[in-house]
Amino acid sequence: MGLKYRSGPDLREAHDAICNKGISRADISVKFPHLNFSECPEEWNHPPHTIEAVTIRAEKVRGRLKELSKVYNNIVLITHRGFIAFLVKGDRYDVCETRSYRFATDEETEADSLRFGVNVDTKAQQDFGPTERRIDNYAPKLPRRVYGVSMQQEFVHEKDGCEKTYPELLSDIIHTRNLVRGHLPGFDQQGLLRGHHVYIAVVSCSVYEFMIAFFAVCAIGGVNVILHECAA
Repeated sequence: MGLKYRSGPDLREAHDAICNKGISRADISVKFPHLNFSECPEEWNHPPHTIEAVTIRAEKVRGRLKELSKVYNNIVLITHRGFIAFLVKGDRYDVCETRSYRFATDEETEADSLRFGVNVDTKAQQDFGPTERRIDNYAPKLPRRVYGVSMQQEFVHEKDGCEKTYPELLSDIIHTRNLVRGHLPGFDQQGLLRGHHVYIAVVSCSVYEFMIAFFAVCAIGGVNVILHECAA
């Protein structure tokens, strides 16, 4: 029939009840040998549930689905209704209920009435989009040339051979920002740091790495404090 199946741990439930604990990849592969579970971890060792983490996980899933929608016309997503509350707006799902969705256009994502809504489980206001745009979507918004320099021309030339353009810089900043969001607590619904005691130490091996870390911290609402090397 031409159907393709993919499994992913990001679709796990959004609660820590014992019934939501999975089994090892080896055990589930024995039960369903005809399916591919290579994207699942070897053991079910996910960290305890937090609202911040599942909110970021839902955004990650929306972004992945949007990429898949460029290849497939129809995608069937099977997950848990607790996680669905973070994934899409709407009333709580019934058991085995199905619904259909489409991705909003760029213009529609600018409308707060479409993007924001109430999480049916937490009862809190949540931003349900837009999904993260690929660098290909950001690049056309950059000017072609600035002070006679092409935006596609490498402006970073590291001693180790690393060369980067401005669009690549933006892409790396966004990627690093998302990694930080996925590993730290204390973010609000807009993905900005709200904790008063969150510190990020950065030790970079190159100027480019320092630039990425600097702007990624700014992108999550942080403040950079540069420490100079002190003589012994």
